[in-house]
Amino acid sequence: MKSFVALALVSAASAMSEVESAFLGYITQFGKSYGTVAEYQFRLEQFARNHADVIAHNLTESSFKLGFNKMSDWSQAEYKALLTYKPMPESEKHYVDVAYTNSSPVDWRNNGDVQGIKD
Repeated sequence: MKSFVALALVSAASAMSEVESAFLGYITQFGKSYGTVAEYQFRLEQFARNHADVIAHNLTESSFKLGFNKMSDWSQAEYKALLTYKPMPESEKHYVDVAYTNSSPVDWRNNGDVQGIKD
C-alpha cells in the first residue's frame, strides 16, 4: 500500500513537471512574462487546465486537433469577456429580402471567401 501511494505521488510530480515544462515552452513561444510569482502560479493553473483539455481531445478520433495560442493561459472569465455577445440595437438593424434562385450548394472555400485559421 505504501509503495502504491509513493508511486502515485511520483506520477503526480512527473505529470506536473510535464505540464510545467510545456508551460515554460508556451511562455517562450508566445513571449509571455508575469510580474509576480502569484501571477505565474495563476497562469500555470489556467494553462494546466487547458493543457489537459487539449491532450484529452487530441487522444480522441476527431477530425481536428487542438493546439495552444496566446490565450492558453487565460481564465474562463477572461476568455468569456472577450467573446461576450452584445446585441445590435433594433434601430441599427436593416433587413433585406433576398430571393434565392440557386439551389445547388456552394463551397465558399473555392471562392477564396473563407479566411485561414485564427485564434
